[in-house]
Amino acid sequence: MYRQAIIIINILLIAASAFAGNNNGPTDYTFDECRGSANPYPAPESRMALPDTLSVIMINHLGRHGARYETSPKRANKIRDTLMKAKKQNTLSAKGDSMLDIVNRTLELSKDKWGALDSLGMKEQQGIAARIYRTWPALVKNSHIEAISSYIPRCIMSMYEFTHKLSSIDDNVEILTSSGKVNSPLMRPFAIDSAYLDIRKDAPWAEALDSFYKKNIPLEPVWRLVGHDTMNRDDARQFAISLFGFLCGLNASGIDGDFLAEFYTIEEANKMWECRNITQYLERTTSVYSSIPSDITRALLADFINTTDYFLSGRSKASLNLRFGHAETVMPFLSLIRLPGCYYVSKDLDSVSRYWKNFYVTPMATNLQMIICVAPSGTPYIRLDLNEHPVCFPGTDKYYVSWKQARKYFNDILDSATSVPAGQ
Repeated sequence: MYRQAIIIINILLIAASAFAGNNNGPTDYTFDECRGSANPYPAPESRMALPDTLSVIMINHLGRHGARYETSPKRANKIRDTLMKAKKQNTLSAKGDSMLDIVNRTLELSKDKWGALDSLGMKEQQGIAARIYRTWPALVKNSHIEAISSYIPRCIMSMYEFTHKLSSIDDNVEILTSSGKVNSPLMRPFAIDSAYLDIRKDAPWAEALDSFYKKNIPLEPVWRLVGHDTMNRDDARQFAISLFGFLCGLNASGIDGDFLAEFYTIEEANKMWECRNITQYLERTTSVYSSIPSDITRALLADFINTTDYFLSGRSKASLNLRFGHAETVMPFLSLIRLPGCYYVSKDLDSVSRYWKNFYVTPMATNLQMIICVAPSGTPYIRLDLNEHPVCFPGTDKYYVSWKQARKYFNDILDSATSVPAGQ
């Protein structure tokens, strides 16, 4: 029955993509949205409460680290070297000089902080934790909390900022934290799963992606900096990718400014965003090329199922189960469970930008919370919140489904996934 349902879903997706093919005009997202997965967390003012007939008893949480400094100086140095070369050749424009100042300032401000969680990232994690308490205080008071993170420092600090906020609200909470490579099968499968490493190396989407780049990457923003045709077009495209990615990340690094608006028209920014978006989509989610990028998070899905079962059966006291990883952890997981807005399969790559948007799927500190609640009858139900907003359970038009229904759905996914869970 499950496989038949997937076939039907795929047929509907193909039909939808055929329709979308008639509506694949230029995107018109804002400059903020064009920052994509580098966008700071869109914090809500409040959370949607449960119906009066349901009481929350547990939250199973998967989150990305908060806003952070540029992960390394490599991209900034590459941009700086290109700009300095143009300056020596007297082709660097006033715009290019302004960009050089931004790059030098970034290199100075980020010194000894590369990849570290910044003050904005700390506030993002604290805010998510605080809103859990404000919405469901009884869940936090005197609770038992278990948390794990990737071994990368910004993930560890995200975990500590989150749990520290909860402990500052109620010093009676018991918190057990764990970090290190022992958690990589759950938090960093993209770094150890052999099937995924092989497909990244083979890159069956490479030709299509290269064609997409050549069709969509605007080179005028490059020429405005270094002078027209000062490098071949292939090099200019690579420089354009580095430049756009660098500028997108500055606001999350605590560097204020409307950088995209300063160096791109809104049309150019949208074109660059489409290229960045399609790259993450192909490399990190299920597509027509492979389901392996999503299948690597099977072990993480199994962990969600097991921790929920353990709590409901009384084998665990952890009413808050927290996990802190990366965009590369969250993107494939949301695709694996086919969360609305996070899973899309179509041969028409031009349509992806309308149906899979990285600024929606994984901004900084993005999180999925599986909220387990119970009815007066004792029947457990769940609600899935993406970035603290309820989304319909996959394949339904409902916010709330029974744990029995959800568990079967998740187990059917595990049975149908093609790759072996990381670490096995």
